Amino acid sequence: MEYLHHTTMELLIVCTWILSSLVIQGHSSTPIIATLPAEVAGVEKVYSKPGTMGFRILWSESNSALIGGRETLLTLNHNDPHNLTMNIEEFKTCDNGNAFIQCRARTTFKSDRDCFNFIRIAEIMTNNMLLVCGTNALNPRCYTCNVTRNSAGIEGVSCPGPRGEGTCSFSTAQGHGTVDGTGIAPKHWELNATSQYSDGQLFLGVSLTHGKSETSISRVDVYPAGSGGSDTSFTKRLDTTSYFSRSVNEADFVGKPLVIGDRVYYFYRELAVEHVNQGKMVYSRVARVCKDDVGITRYWSSFQKARLSCFIDGDFALYYNEIQDIFVEERGLDHYIHAVFSGVPNGPQSSAVCVYRLSDIDTIFDTSSFKGPLSSDHIWLTRPRSEVPTPRPGLDCNDPTQDLTFIEQFPLMQRLAQSVPIFTVDNARFSSIVVDNITDQQIYYVGTESGSVLKAYREFPGDAEFKVYELSVTDNKQPIVGLQLAGDSTNRHIIAVSDNAVYRVPLHNCATNCERRCSELLKGYCHWEGGCCRANGQSTCAENPSDVYVSLQPSQSVTVCENEKIQLYCQAQTDPFCPAITLEWTKDGGQPINDLGHLISMDQLFDDPSDQLSVLTVQSALARNSTSMECTAQMKIGGVPYKTTKSTTINITNCITTAALERRYTLHQKLHAENQDSKKCSVDVFDCANCGCFP
Repeated sequence: MEYLHHTTMELLIVCTWILSSLVIQGHSSTPIIATLPAEVAGVEKVYSKPGTMGFRILWSESNSALIGGRETLLTLNHNDPHNLTMNIEEFKTCDNGNAFIQCRARTTFKSDRDCFNFIRIAEIMTNNMLLVCGTNALNPRCYTCNVTRNSAGIEGVSCPGPRGEGTCSFSTAQGHGTVDGTGIAPKHWELNATSQYSDGQLFLGVSLTHGKSETSISRVDVYPAGSGGSDTSFTKRLDTTSYFSRSVNEADFVGKPLVIGDRVYYFYRELAVEHVNQGKMVYSRVARVCKDDVGITRYWSSFQKARLSCFIDGDFALYYNEIQDIFVEERGLDHYIHAVFSGVPNGPQSSAVCVYRLSDIDTIFDTSSFKGPLSSDHIWLTRPRSEVPTPRPGLDCNDPTQDLTFIEQFPLMQRLAQSVPIFTVDNARFSSIVVDNITDQQIYYVGTESGSVLKAYREFPGDAEFKVYELSVTDNKQPIVGLQLAGDSTNRHIIAVSDNAVYRVPLHNCATNCERRCSELLKGYCHWEGGCCRANGQSTCAENPSDVYVSLQPSQSVTVCENEKIQLYCQAQTDPFCPAITLEWTKDGGQPINDLGHLISMDQLFDDPSDQLSVLTVQSALARNSTSMECTAQMKIGGVPYKTTKSTTINITNCITTAALERRYTLHQKLHAENQDSKKCSVDVFDCANCGCFP
């Protein structure tokens, strides 16, 4: 019977994968129009460090960001449009004698990498204090730092006291000690955590073990370090850990808790307990609690959750079940949740963007029936309204008398928060999202697990279709794990974070001579007028246009034997929105080499007009010693030629070897066989133009 159960589950997984493949093939996804190399897109790597850094964006506002990583907290300030400033604070792993050894024993792969202090919580509190918490070799620790802020953002961060390697405590004379962070920060660096500080309270979504077996949504009262020397301290007020697994089940949290009025919203994906009788399935969720819930014996009395459904309807509906990130947009009195979803990890790759209105989600929490089983082995059914206590759980945050038993057993709403994707992309896994609202247009920027950022927009308001362009960002296609939209209307850019690097992607560079790039790729920030590209709102052309990126190798020198065959490579890339590149080979400063007969060949290997590769094959006998071969990549924009040249100097040496003599004899025989009427041909000629055997 057990064998039959596993076999059925395996067949179900295989059938689901095949069905998903057929559905994906049958639906219409949004094509990527063009891909720009990082150099063409102007991507700048602003910080990197070798090894596993585990960078994550932990806190951000318009001109500042706090990025946590391995023993590191980066503070970025991009208020100055021409200068991105950075502050680096180190938080070494503290070891009280055996923490590191115990950590290695408890980690699955016994890896030293898992036993560092990865910073995972950074929240600005009152009195210009910054709370910082890290994993610290599976023994989380928290620190209190000073932060200097102004209207433009964060000016600086300083964390007094020794935080050197092996230090687990330090002077608290100024109230900057390190304290136990268990239940505040995750124990393992790869586990998603979320936090939001509000009015002396820290709202958390975190794993309490070094795996995902025990994840919790909690509220902690925070008492910041005081001037009298006391350290920051915590008192946990409410959490979900004592509930059945129906509350939060092996969750991966995304985004940050959203605090609006007297409510707090969490977004995450988890193992769907309502699907347990049909096999394991991950669903996306939104949970809601009352901000000031008094609780019942430390447990939430207002916890509710609903499934977030992002799907394409049809005879065989396609569901994007796994939420990866959210971006919250405030619009009037409402909030819109822009979310990126992916399909199952081992299934066909396809991702989607869905949008939800928070007022619609509230309506579900306030009016939907509750759903749950009568016991652990029963299927999940809608509970009759007659069973729902009065007042309705979660409806009135000011009512302290709630029925914990009911909400503990039936936290799930029967109705789904449903949305149809505004666009999907096949063969891609979305990881993060930000949205830029420009006048009457929304521009989506979506990070991918292949290290690129997709720009998507509707060409005209009300259009159903999106245009999607791809910007390559990270080295070696490392996944993007976070995005931040930064800068003002004259200097918009994105901060993109991978596991071990931080990148800056400019969005507002109107310095181009290519009309298509200006009007399509730079849509929303620039426009084409009067034969040039102008920033929106500006009457003058952008200065110093530069469009050509040519990836030619540096000029070099090669030494070869006489009569050896030489292959020279020349590759050039440019913006795919600009006119095509042409490659031309010359010799010794401009002499054409296309007419040198059958001893030379030139092959064009790529068809892409924006990415050209030419391979020149030449016999060294045709070249004098120190001959220079030049490759010139050129294009014309607006009648103006743009050229870049690479040269290779060929030095010839007399390699007297048996193999060389055999090749020399073979070539000599071939020449005479092809030109029998000319007996003066020799493979020793330096200038083939003087050899009568070549037409």
